[in-house]
Amino acid sequence: MWGGRRPYRRAGLILVLLLGIGWWLPRAEGAVNIFSESRERAWGKEAHAEVLKTYTPYDNPALQRYVSQVGERIVRSSGRGSFRYQFLVLDDPSINAFALPGGYVYVMRGLLTELSNEAELAGVLAHEVGHAALHHAAKQYTRLLGYNFLTLGAAVAGSAAGGEGGKIAVAASSLFQQILLGYSREFELEADEFALFALHRAGYDPRAFIDFMRHLRLKNRLEGVAYHGFQSTHPSILERIVQAETLASILVSKGGRLERRSEEYLAHIDGLKYGQSRDRRYLKIYTVQAGETLQDIAQKTLGDRQKTWEIAFVNRLEEDTPLQEGEKLKVVLQKE
Repeated sequence: MWGGRRPYRRAGLILVLLLGIGWWLPRAEGAVNIFSESRERAWGKEAHAEVLKTYTPYDNPALQRYVSQVGERIVRSSGRGSFRYQFLVLDDPSINAFALPGGYVYVMRGLLTELSNEAELAGVLAHEVGHAALHHAAKQYTRLLGYNFLTLGAAVAGSAAGGEGGKIAVAASSLFQQILLGYSREFELEADEFALFALHRAGYDPRAFIDFMRHLRLKNRLEGVAYHGFQSTHPSILERIVQAETLASILVSKGGRLERRSEEYLAHIDGLKYGQSRDRRYLKIYTVQAGETLQDIAQKTLGDRQKTWEIAFVNRLEEDTPLQEGEKLKVVLQKE
């Protein structure tokens, strides 16, 4: 897997892991970056090749275009366009998203099944764009070098050949371990803030991003979902939600039309693969008929009223939540 001929290749997938740790992990004031944007682009390009060896892009051109359009809207609103951003949905059931240096942003299809509207998708993408735009990978790398810069720094910063590439891999691996220990959680809070401002400027309701945080926190507590963001304890996810709520309330108080675009989002994920590929499950977007209850829909679509809780949970509803005619719901079905 690490047998590439170029030294950046070895560091590439380590950086994928490094950045995949997260979009939840405290403020990066004073963080220093000794690497150029051209170096970040080189890292990203090499790591992107490794990503494509490890994952397969999800085979749905319309969905890929849609996610890219939402991401590009965020980039325009952020005013951080120094990188040429690329957005890609990967065919993986995990609830995850990550970004590489240079503007490569990835979303797993498993995460898309958990979102309820376009504003939530935009929030996830904005958070990842924040990591790239704010040079978090390069800053983490710089911090890792620290006092060892005299012995490792010159080689890492100035060389891309031969055995020096191994030093990049060693340094990046050490950085990855630091992140697992909570070394770089400050960057996650900064990315949260970036996302909320970008959402508001793009015309999305920033509170939607917080709704998604709450949903994943609940899902983690109920199902033990191994999502990297919930391994963070300083600050806790609850504290992060509280901080995000404060900023979102300030932004919303400024007035203006703010969108969530639920129907548009659900239309694009209709038929999306759900869970492991071998399970042959998929999302069906169901339109509520007049007078229907969740129990009625469970009987009609799943053949069992006892499965009402499944539909309720995937839609973040209570089992007795009243439904409106024309409302759209996600239902997980099994292929024949």
